[in-house]
Amino acid sequence: MPAETIGQIIDALFGTVEGAGAIAEGLRKGETVALLGFGDFHVEEEQPALRPGAALSQYVNSTE
Repeated sequence: MPAETIGQIIDALFGTVEGAGAIAEGLRKGETVALLGFGDFHVEEEQPALRPGAALSQYVNSTE
């Protein structure tokens, strides 16, 4: 996949300075946005938050 395409996907998901991405739009609507294997974004006490998935938590806490 070309780097330009990957950049467009990342921008659509996370947003840019010019516009919000799919995660921000979902959070604004009160939705939880899940990225399988990574975790989910949600709102806690009016602030965006990430609840990491099991795979991400295992990797970060691994001593390998």
